[in-house]
Amino acid sequence: MARRLQRPSLLTSFGVTSAIVVIALGLVVGFLLREVIVDRTVSDARRTAIAVAEVGVHAHLTPADLLRDFVPLEPERVAALDQAMAASTSEDGFARIKIWNAQNWIVYSDNEALRGRWFPGEDQLDGALAGEVTDEVTDLSSPEEFEEARQFEELLAVYVPLRSEGERFASLDEFDVPVIGASEVYLPWEPIAADIRRDTGRLVAVLTSGLLVLYAALYRLVARASARLRQQAADNDHLARHDQLTGLPNRLSFEERAEQLVPAGAALLLLDLDRFQIVNDTLGHDVGDEILREVGRRLLDRYPTEQVARLGGDEFAVLLPSGDLAEAQLGAQVVLDALEAPFVVGELTLDVEGSIGLACAPTHGETTTSLLQHADLAMYEAKRTRHRVVVYDPANDRTSPEQLALAGEIPAALKRGELVAHYQPQLDLRTGRIVAVEALIRWEHPERGRLSPGLFLPVVETTDLVHPVTRHVIDQALADVARWRAAGQPLQVAVNVAAHGLLDPRLVDHVAERLIANDLPGSALRVELTESALLTDPERAKVALEQLRALGCGVSIDDFGTGYASLAYLRDFPVDELKLDRSLVVTALGDQHERALLEASMQLGRRLGLTLVAEGIEDEATLRWLRDAGCDLAQGFLMARPMPASDLDSWLPSAAFRMRPLLGPQHRRLVRAGADGDGAPTDPDGGPDLGSTR
Repeated sequence: MARRLQRPSLLTSFGVTSAIVVIALGLVVGFLLREVIVDRTVSDARRTAIAVAEVGVHAHLTPADLLRDFVPLEPERVAALDQAMAASTSEDGFARIKIWNAQNWIVYSDNEALRGRWFPGEDQLDGALAGEVTDEVTDLSSPEEFEEARQFEELLAVYVPLRSEGERFASLDEFDVPVIGASEVYLPWEPIAADIRRDTGRLVAVLTSGLLVLYAALYRLVARASARLRQQAADNDHLARHDQLTGLPNRLSFEERAEQLVPAGAALLLLDLDRFQIVNDTLGHDVGDEILREVGRRLLDRYPTEQVARLGGDEFAVLLPSGDLAEAQLGAQVVLDALEAPFVVGELTLDVEGSIGLACAPTHGETTTSLLQHADLAMYEAKRTRHRVVVYDPANDRTSPEQLALAGEIPAALKRGELVAHYQPQLDLRTGRIVAVEALIRWEHPERGRLSPGLFLPVVETTDLVHPVTRHVIDQALADVARWRAAGQPLQVAVNVAAHGLLDPRLVDHVAERLIANDLPGSALRVELTESALLTDPERAKVALEQLRALGCGVSIDDFGTGYASLAYLRDFPVDELKLDRSLVVTALGDQHERALLEASMQLGRRLGLTLVAEGIEDEATLRWLRDAGCDLAQGFLMARPMPASDLDSWLPSAAFRMRPLLGPQHRRLVRAGADGDGAPTDPDGGPDLGSTR
């Protein structure tokens, strides 16, 4: 195979191009300046010819000699002219002179053979007779020059108009005086040409030297600039492919390397540091940055640079050149061992742990994208289950190709405003008033119509897409609540926050900003979390919830009763509301055991001073039983389905009238309120304080 020609460097291209430009510039400038030299030299010769005409002709001839019908000059006058011309020839250096009248007769010439002869006029003679000083370099080919050719080589012939005013010759600049003839003076061309060559040689030398100096200066300047540009390009390429904090390859560089290894088989270890946000929040980002740098150094102690990368935040990746699962698990243990030694930052000694998601190619994915996605899912499963290393298991992957494709459209959908909040009302079972709404996201897809969250949220909630989506819903919800409150409807809005979304370091600040922007108290917002959100990273979740409670926001545990660690979290987390899972609510009247579980959950909530919300209510009997059992709020299709904000605007004014028949006659609650805090207050005019803080 023929070897491809190497492209010339930028500096070489500039050198060749600029050399061509400088040479072309030199040729153009040289040509122009040579024309100036020629014009100057010829002008000097013309001045000589004019001087000969004014001194020799004007002194020895009269206008009458040129105006009369041609009659030869008297011998004595010819002799005087010969003497005068001979003197001028030696002084002014001209070779021959002719004096023409207007009829093309030669009145006088220092060549006796030409005197009294007539010749046809040529352009230069015609120009002189028309009043212009003309010239030409002649090769002595004109008829009257045949004899001159025997004596001279090339000559410069200068034609000077002779003007007459009465009995005297006028000067050349008296243009209104008629021309009656012309003098033709021959000057040897070789001395003039020699002067031109001499001056041109000097010009070429000076111009060449100047252009060479200019070219050398430009080349040196560009060479330096080129060197700086090459260095800057190399630096930019390094910055584009490496993490500035740790110096490790970044995601771009890592993915390029993975594209080379994955087709032949490789394993991907995705490491995420546990509780790292707490380090940043409590000890400062300087300490957090030093920990990240030290993690990078420890990974490089164990693996080559091309196998390690920092993907972003506290997430690192290690690429192993073998798809063998057993080897990959040993590699994961090597990474965990790298974190075993305490991290010393200044005077602090810290223990750092991490969770690793592991995926092998081709078993768990045949492309870099699928391998990264599956390792990411395995890593979040490791955090959720608190296992140090988790191998990707398709059984834990709730996503589908369709969901992945939709997730890829999310950023554009956010920009176009296609993700909108629908609201489902929550009924106060003691007062019959609508006191809150839950914001539920819907996607108004331009091609597929309205999409339910189940089609795209499972993927969104496990990736960083959950952060902008959550903030988008919060923005819409608080703006709508502000509008309803301004219209006299003091509603609270509940927004679901996924496990990954709760760990967004910007979440709390964003909520505070939007509350201020909409002039709302913190109690206008309630954050709903599932138990899994608290299990993912309990320490960071607790910090985030405490910060939200400090703003005045409510915190609700969604789907309560379906998890396995609820009691501990009710004790440890700043929760003020429980949402009873619909799986308990819909079977409460038909299943004695389910009803007992529901009553126990409600009693626990009341003892802890929590607001109780039942969801999934679809019939009046269940609604009334919940009211009598001490439940505070109810939500479900029986009251209203989720609806856009514009529909809720028209629904709210008649909500109380719609809800009254559903509640039926007021029954005494099954649970008696007591002074020991066993039950909820029975004041029919009261209601849960949705804005209270504990």
